[in-house]
Amino acid sequence: MLHRTEPVWKFSPLRNTAWVCMALLSIVLQVVFAAISLGTKPDDPALASVSLSNIPAYVYLVTFLLLPAVWLLQELVKIPDRRRYERFQKRAKLMFNTKLGMHSPV
Repeated sequence: MLHRTEPVWKFSPLRNTAWVCMALLSIVLQVVFAAISLGTKPDDPALASVSLSNIPAYVYLVTFLLLPAVWLLQELVKIPDRRRYERFQKRAKLMFNTKLGMHSPV
């Protein structure tokens, strides 16, 4: 999660520079690893024929359909967390105001 309680459309993930840098770095490293793995021929003849064209189309479909599903699930999980956080903030403010009023010289 990029932000614990705020939805993605209110709290842009691009404002978090550390997250953006690490996400880009991990994608670049994954592409480099895949290129090296697919470019070198293994000693095992069963693995020698592995290439991106041998992967069935349904694998690509499932992979790209899982991305929005995970995003939606993440946003749905944030809803109760946001309610709990707001309730805690209201309770904390009430306790602070009560204690402040109790010890106020006025």
